[in-house]
Amino acid sequence: ILHHGLAQWGEDWAKAGWLAAFGDRPVCALDALGHGRSGRPQDRAAYTIEKRADAVLQIADAEGIEKFAFFGFSMGGRVGIELALGEPTRIERLVIGGMHGLKPSIDQRNLERRIAVLRSGKWRLVERAVGAKPSDGRDNDPEALALSTEAVLDWRGADDRMTGLQAPSLVFCGAQDSLIDYARQTAQLI
Repeated sequence: ILHHGLAQWGEDWAKAGWLAAFGDRPVCALDALGHGRSGRPQDRAAYTIEKRADAVLQIADAEGIEKFAFFGFSMGGRVGIELALGEPTRIERLVIGGMHGLKPSIDQRNLERRIAVLRSGKWRLVERAVGAKPSDGRDNDPEALALSTEAVLDWRGADDRMTGLQAPSLVFCGAQDSLIDYARQTAQLI
């Protein structure tokens, strides 16, 4: 199961060429709540990391998938950590790309800046930062994206729970990514 990052859609995995990496293995690339073709409630509580993890489990259950590998990029990485810690018997492997499992408050200033941009009318800047192009025909809702970002700040993080992670895990981050040191700390905690 693949979970994208903020302002991305499930189809972005295919557009970026990731699906070929999985060979013949069945893949589910979802549109997370507030993204793609999913609903866009105007309630911050709908977007918590815990509710996103529950949604992934509901998808797996609906598809009859008991155990699965999970690949989460950015926001999806936090969802994967929450899944692997909350439902350890369901996750056979965990891949976290471009994210960490530490308390989001360590990056609060950047998250608050993103929220301000999303509500400023310049929200296409956030989309461009994650590789989305207006020509893609996207119709992201900037308020849903702002609420998604606010809800990240409600997550307690996994600093104190990481040693309980049972699934074989890979954490990766680009060398120039501002989160690389936090990703390294997450890998060390695992």
